Amino acid sequence: MDINNIMEEVQAIKVLPHMMFNASKLKVLSDYVNVAFENNEYYDNDVMLTLLRLFCLYPHCYDKDIIKKILICVLYNINNVDMNMYMSLINSSLYDDNIKSVIYIYELIKNCQYKKLWNCINNNIGNEDNNCDYSYLKNDKNFICNIRKYILNTISISFESIYLKNMSEYLNIQDNTQLEQFLNENKWTIKMINHKGKNEQICYNGNIETVQNKKNINTYFTEDNIGSYITKLNH
Repeated sequence: MDINNIMEEVQAIKVLPHMMFNASKLKVLSDYVNVAFENNEYYDNDVMLTLLRLFCLYPHCYDKDIIKKILICVLYNINNVDMNMYMSLINSSLYDDNIKSVIYIYELIKNCQYKKLWNCINNNIGNEDNNCDYSYLKNDKNFICNIRKYILNTISISFESIYLKNMSEYLNIQDNTQLEQFLNENKWTIKMINHKGKNEQICYNGNIETVQNKKNINTYFTEDNIGSYITKLNH
C-alpha cells in the first residue's frame, strides 16, 4: 500500500469512530507509523494514540518495534505532545531494551539533565544497563532543533539571565554565531558585562512577560518541583 492510500484509510478511521476499535485496522495504522517515522510531516497525535489503544485491546498483537517508533515520533514533537499520555497506554512489563532506550532519553529531558542528554546522543552513552544506539538521533536535524527549543522554553521559565557558557552547554551549541542566531530567534539577547573585574557574556531573557503567565508555567512545571528542576540545571 502506497503512502497516499495509507493516509486516506487513516483519515477514514478518524472520521468513523467505530473503526478505531477494529483489530483489522492494526496493519494500516502500523504502516502509518512507519510513514510518520520516516517523515515527521505525517505525524498525527490522534492516530498514534488510536493505535496504542488498539494494542491495549488486543495485547497479543503488540508490536515492540512499532511502539519504539511511536515513542521516537513523540520525541520529535516533544514541544507539542505529552509523552506521559503515551506511556500510560504501554504496559511497562512489555518494555524491551529499545523501548527503554527511548524512555531513558525522555527521562533525561523531563528531569532537565541536559548535559547527560547530549552526552548520550553525541557519544552514544546511555546508563549502565543501556547499550543502545542513539546515533539516529544525533543525525536528525529536526529532532535536535525541537529538543533545543524545548530546552530553551524550559530555561525561559526558570531564568531571567544566564551565563552564555551554561546556555551553550544546555543547548549543545558550541559555535557562538549559531548560538546567538538561535537565541535571537527566540527573544534572547547576549550582552557583555563586567563582573568582579572580569568580562562575562550573559544571555538575557526577552520572554519575561510571557512566562509570568501562570498557565504557561504549568505547561512544564508544578509548584512543588520548580526548585528541584532549577537545581538540576545548575549541576
